[in-house]
Amino acid sequence: MKYITLEILNSFAAKFAAKVAELFVKKESGKGLSSNDYTAAEKSKLSGIADGANKYTHPAYTAKTSGLYKVTVDATGHVSAAVPAAKEDITALGIPGQDTNTTYGPMTGATASAAGAAGLVPAPAAGKQTSYLRGDGTWGSPSGYTHPNSGVTAGTYRSVTVDAQGHVTAGTNPTTLSGYGITDAAAKLYTHTAEQISDLETATEAEIDAIIAGAFAS
Repeated sequence: MKYITLEILNSFAAKFAAKVAELFVKKESGKGLSSNDYTAAEKSKLSGIADGANKYTHPAYTAKTSGLYKVTVDATGHVSAAVPAAKEDITALGIPGQDTNTTYGPMTGATASAAGAAGLVPAPAAGKQTSYLRGDGTWGSPSGYTHPNSGVTAGTYRSVTVDAQGHVTAGTNPTTLSGYGITDAAAKLYTHTAEQISDLETATEAEIDAIIAGAFAS
């Protein structure tokens, strides 16, 4: 029968501890395991980076107010200088120094025998704020309408003459039918013949007596 002595236990413990140290690392607080192997080459590379090497500082330039400038751009794409653009800078781009298409003269007014010409409207003088531009190129004021005088004396007329504008140009007071233009009325005094009385034969005796009596009435 064999017994486990203290010497055997100490030997086992020493071998076991050596094997654990060979296969495992001691856990440190705040750290965990990783599947990435950190090599000596990587450590050397990182050690060669100077402090603040990746800290970017944008270059400073002089601030400019809004306006039209000719600018200079550096190799990093930043505007490094800006000066106000001059006329020659604009014309150098092919833009004409003056637009002649917007040059106009004053309008020419029309006359009774000639047409006017397009142009700038003449400036109205002070006090012409209610005036209108006339066709002759001057500023005029609206005038009130004055009805033309027809020449007919005021009064009441039974027959009038009216022009194309609806104005009465003449007036009369006829006293006869012909004065009114009536041509198909019977005359006031007219004697009929027996032949013209078509219903004489059919008249009653009483009617005939009445006619005779009326004709010889005193």
